[in-house]
Amino acid sequence: MNDLGVTIKHSKKDFITIDDIFVYPDIKCVDDNLTVKKYKWTVGEVLDKYNYIYFLGNEESGKTTLMKRLAKDYLCQGYSPIIVNAENLKNIDEKQILQDFNERFGLSFSMDSSKTILLIDNFSKQRLKDNVLDRFLSEITEKFFKVFIFVDKNNFFMNSNKYLKYKLKEVEILNFGYAKRNELYKKWYSIGEDIDVLKTDNEMYGKIDTLANHFDILMKKNIMDSRPIYILTIIQTLENMSTNNNYQLTSYGQCYYVLLTGMLKKANISLTNDLDGFLNFLSFLAYYLYAHNLESICDEELNQIIAEYSSKYIAPRDIKKVLLSSGVFVTPDDDSMRFSQKYLYYFCCAKHLADNAIELADEITLLCKNMHNENKANILIFLVHHLRSTNILQEILNHAICLMDGISVFDMNLEQCKAFKGLLGEEIQKVVYEDKNSEDQRELYYRNKEKIEDANENSDLFDLSVDEKELDIKKSELEEKIDFSLFQQATSSIRSIEVLGQIAKNRHSSINRNDLSDILMVAYDNGLKVLNFYLNIFKDTENDLKEFIKSIVSDKGEISPEESKKVAEKIIHQICFSICMYIIQLISKSTAHSQLLEISEKLTEQKDTPAYFLVDLYSRLIIQKELPKSLIKKIKKENENNPLVYSLLQQLVVGHLYLHNVDYREKQWIQDNINVKVADQIRATSNQALKQLN
Repeated sequence: MNDLGVTIKHSKKDFITIDDIFVYPDIKCVDDNLTVKKYKWTVGEVLDKYNYIYFLGNEESGKTTLMKRLAKDYLCQGYSPIIVNAENLKNIDEKQILQDFNERFGLSFSMDSSKTILLIDNFSKQRLKDNVLDRFLSEITEKFFKVFIFVDKNNFFMNSNKYLKYKLKEVEILNFGYAKRNELYKKWYSIGEDIDVLKTDNEMYGKIDTLANHFDILMKKNIMDSRPIYILTIIQTLENMSTNNNYQLTSYGQCYYVLLTGMLKKANISLTNDLDGFLNFLSFLAYYLYAHNLESICDEELNQIIAEYSSKYIAPRDIKKVLLSSGVFVTPDDDSMRFSQKYLYYFCCAKHLADNAIELADEITLLCKNMHNENKANILIFLVHHLRSTNILQEILNHAICLMDGISVFDMNLEQCKAFKGLLGEEIQKVVYEDKNSEDQRELYYRNKEKIEDANENSDLFDLSVDEKELDIKKSELEEKIDFSLFQQATSSIRSIEVLGQIAKNRHSSINRNDLSDILMVAYDNGLKVLNFYLNIFKDTENDLKEFIKSIVSDKGEISPEESKKVAEKIIHQICFSICMYIIQLISKSTAHSQLLEISEKLTEQKDTPAYFLVDLYSRLIIQKELPKSLIKKIKKENENNPLVYSLLQQLVVGHLYLHNVDYREKQWIQDNINVKVADQIRATSNQALKQLN
């Protein structure tokens, strides 16, 4: 019951077990009769509510591991858990099932309707006739105290007419969100440590946060399912980069490569003879989908693509069978198939572009020109993982430099801030640091991130995905399209920050210092240009926005016109402050790397602007964890009369402190040096600081 089923290596323990790294997943409970509606449930809540459950999950979502853990939990509680693999289910008599289990494990469990629990794994692989299955489900839900059936999600919905009967309720095992990933990181770094005695220190937080930053980039906007086995595979890959690296790829590129080849291995292909052929075919196929603007293909189209590929290369055997059995491709319906996850498509498409960079140079240029398109921006990022050509990297930089050419950088100096005083206000925001448990604050922080991501899952504020080659604008219409073009450039600028950050962080050892400085400067400036652009939009519409908010406030209760005006102004100030905070953090998170801090520091000293200093500060907080006190004092001294910069400084520092262990000397220091009151009892702004972080 404690066997993971896969080999996981760790520097501090030879054999990793379920107990070492198990994290209970969140559960989606689908029940229209529920009084309390919520998206995520704990496993415990589901078990308390239902006795007969279908646990649905995608392949490698952790179904078998969860089954083993539940069996062990119930065994420790005095129950009799019976485990059955549905693939071997031939006899549906419950007495025979119990006898087979006892003989297999050397046990002597007896049937007791108040204590015996049946757990069935791999239910999608059962081969019972429909009428026999029907009788089986009927009998087990009558004779066992609890029944938990673990089944492939896609198979379940394709055969739901067979399964949706009797007392069984379906729930879904969710991919790991930020909070669950954080729990797994902590478990990983706690292996070999006495966690019952030692509390989590800032060194541990540093390791966890570094890993979290890696995964935030690797799994950006759901391009990869956050499955436990993927996370563990990536952790091992990152830790073994020095001894097991394909130097044609970046570290992130290597992670994607390991996952893809691991999937192909499941289809029992020969790594010596077939791997290269399948990788080449997948790259050809992914580029075909990209070039023809397709997400899926039918059988006939796949055969046509195989024929076209075979005219140029020696095609591997059993292509369709391998793609489906490996999980690289899925069939959402009977008539189509597609890549199972976005990262597979992006990785393979970028590989084809990299392998044919000279022939497809115009297409790569088009990607650079259309970074506002999420699909193309992601392919460009993956292209960075494949390419070491300085020419391509320079082309990306050249296009990024030209974005928002007519918009100036918002440096956040006092003169610029005064120009936006109606939006930003003229007072320093009141910030109080409450003495709270860092573990609790981290849990709250990650849960808030999940709520924001869930709310924005189907929307993209910056996504204006129209390609340059698709635009058909007559000269007379050009002026009408200028604003739209600027919005597209703003979107491209936001995405260019991530692309440039990926280049700097993944290629820092092979790009000279001057070029790295240029890359960081363009990334910083593009973010600050976007900030200036949006602040000017707010400024141009300030009066209308204020009247709109006043009307909403007035409708909600009795309030004087003067009070509603103050409330409207305060809301506008908070919105604009949050945008400023978002841009500073976006730039820092996209570009921060331990090997780039020296270059960032020199660049900041050369530019000598408040905005650059704030980016440098937050980058250091991300990487180093300790407070860079001299930098904080410098920013405070030079911006005491600048409410925006001073408020951002306070929020960045306090937000950082909430997520780390802080002793009384640090608390006293922030109180003395940046005028943040330290309070044990005051209920004030910790939630606000966490929202700003999000």
